[in-house]
Amino acid sequence: HVGGPWLSVALSATFMVAIMNAVNFLDNMDGLAGGVSFIAAAAFCTAACISRQWATAAVLALLAGGLLGFLVFNFPWRATRPARIFMGDGGSLPVGFLLAALAIQITFTAPDDPEYALGARWYGVLTPLVILAVPLYDSVIVTLLRLGQGKSPMVGDHQHFSHRLVMRGLSSRGAVLLICALATTCGIGGLLLGTAAPWQAVLIGAQTIMVLLTVAVLEQPMLAQMRTGVDR
Repeated sequence: HVGGPWLSVALSATFMVAIMNAVNFLDNMDGLAGGVSFIAAAAFCTAACISRQWATAAVLALLAGGLLGFLVFNFPWRATRPARIFMGDGGSLPVGFLLAALAIQITFTAPDDPEYALGARWYGVLTPLVILAVPLYDSVIVTLLRLGQGKSPMVGDHQHFSHRLVMRGLSSRGAVLLICALATTCGIGGLLLGTAAPWQAVLIGAQTIMVLLTVAVLEQPMLAQMRTGVDR
């Protein structure tokens, strides 16, 4: 346990709420929540296989398969063909719950072969945070923007990462693809983190931080505009 059982429970509950909220926040553009969640589920499924947690891997494979089937009808494959089905709160919250719960299972449950445990080294517990870095980034920035404008963090608007990319000139599909590419980069890094040597873990952490910092710097003009309360 991290700091004892009660602290572990509190941290786990906070993590689950944060991930559920982050996935729910991503459900603002066709194909976005489903695409990023599929990437995360695939990364966690691979991590579960590395850890030889076959039951958890099977559940994650089912989740990834379901999300892939959902994307067939939700992703904007053509600009003139909108999505035919939508995720909504009834989909994003359960998906976020499953990702968070299964991430905890993978990270903190010792497999049959401890050599492959993602939590064997102390920085292995950061694996879920790296894999889910992109949705967490969006959730944190949007929450700070809304609070800075005196708004409720739970009231929807058009200030999400995807919306800001569209305001910068990308198409909706381009914004979704770029965010999915960033999520894939972080997912691969998180997948390698648990079994990495200390110096490799430093490089992975630096890569993740640099990706997010680069995005934040490029977004600075738009974020500065939004901090004044402008919401287009």
